[in-house]
Amino acid sequence: MKKYIKEIIIFLIQLFMFYIFPLFAGPTDAMGMVVVILIATFILSLILTIISKQKVKYLYPIVVACCSIIIYT
Repeated sequence: MKKYIKEIIIFLIQLFMFYIFPLFAGPTDAMGMVVVILIATFILSLILTIISKQKVKYLYPIVVACCSIIIYT
């Protein structure tokens, strides 16, 4: 269990950011939620890249998140 504590923490952050947090957003907060989800994806991918041994596997979502932020803003 101690071996997977980092992954469990990342999973809980993902669960909160992508499933629980949007439940509390109002109908007028749609664009804000999109931006928050993109930024959360970027941050979580960066954290997974830092703690992972297979850096390329988690580096791709960082690139996608950066491109998405640049395109949609």
